[in-house]
Amino acid sequence: RKRASHIVQKYVRPLPWLQHRIDAANHVQHRKCLAMHVRLTDKASGREKKNYSQYLKHALVYVQATQHRYPVYLATDDARVVAPIREALAPALLIMQEDTVRSYSDTTPVFDILSNDRHRSNTEALVEMYAMAKCHFFIHGYSTMSEAVVYISPQLHNYSVNIDDPNQMTEDELRELIIQEDMRDT
Repeated sequence: RKRASHIVQKYVRPLPWLQHRIDAANHVQHRKCLAMHVRLTDKASGREKKNYSQYLKHALVYVQATQHRYPVYLATDDARVVAPIREALAPALLIMQEDTVRSYSDTTPVFDILSNDRHRSNTEALVEMYAMAKCHFFIHGYSTMSEAVVYISPQLHNYSVNIDDPNQMTEDELRELIIQEDMRDT
């Protein structure tokens, strides 16, 4: 992971048109946000699908610990989770790539929906990865996209909750880490 991250950091840079889309999706400066990657539509290889509430409970810890000062960036392939997450977090705290294609099915991934437009599918995925990498904290499950985010922003490894990991950080541990980091930044 360290070597891959080093290579990405050294050689990979979004072109200006892509950077513009990334900044439009996540306008936050100075990493004051939490990234949440909710992947539900096509979990494979025997991986258990988690309900979005497993992600949301950690996001609510972040919102409460930061006293509603910093936003949550939501990246998801499932259109059905956007409204309940937006409602739970308060609309003003949720930021996301609004014009992206999302699935309404448990089994149809977005890349299948956009099979005739690979450029759009790939662009939307890159925007999501780089927008999440702009944040200080990260909630995710096992996925190649989440792994790519950590390659782009390696410090997220120590500031993330992987809900698929049985040894994941507890809500109390996350709260303490957020408060500690928030105090360090002030």
